Amino acid sequence: MGKQSKERPTERSVVSTVADAEAVLADLEKRKAALLEQKAADARALGACSYQAHAHGTKEAVDELDRVTEDILRHDTECRSRDAAIAQAAERVKQAQAVEAQAADRAQALQLREVLKDMRAAGEACDVALALLVEAGNRLSSSLDAVHAAGFSHPHHQQLLSMAERATISALMKLPWKRAFPVLPPGQQTSFARFISEWERMLENAIAAKLGENETEAA
Repeated sequence: MGKQSKERPTERSVVSTVADAEAVLADLEKRKAALLEQKAADARALGACSYQAHAHGTKEAVDELDRVTEDILRHDTECRSRDAAIAQAAERVKQAQAVEAQAADRAQALQLREVLKDMRAAGEACDVALALLVEAGNRLSSSLDAVHAAGFSHPHHQQLLSMAERATISALMKLPWKRAFPVLPPGQQTSFARFISEWERMLENAIAAKLGENETEAA
């Protein structure tokens, strides 16, 4: 059997998270800093051993110079390698950030889609509520016509206009876009149920008077 080839990581491979990528980059930069300190030490050692090797030419001085020179070359190579690794790690950070940003954008888009569904439902509910208001308003006006037809002149339509306007504005003042409507002071705010219940009591008294119920109760 032939040797199985090992798949090498490609340039497109991305570190799983931004935190992981940043940790790798920070570690490489820390190692690079330590290497730079070593190179500074190499430079100091080179000055001392170069003088001994060239001024006195002893074997120990020459050997030390060779060793320091080898260290300098090795550290220079390592430094270039670290620079390349740091550049690649920085690119991995950017890739991971792009992946996370894309995931965040996707999550936000999906969330927005749900918001749009709720927005559409809320808009439809507003239309239904307005349609119900129009229908109920027409019924209320027709009921007032029936009250007049039964021989009662009050309340009249001008009163309905005034009270219905106040009740409608009182409700509209609770909307987020309430600035589009007039502002009623608390003493003028009302509701349909409130003023109609007052009318109902007045008309019930008038009906009872016509039916003689008040006299019957008194007797």
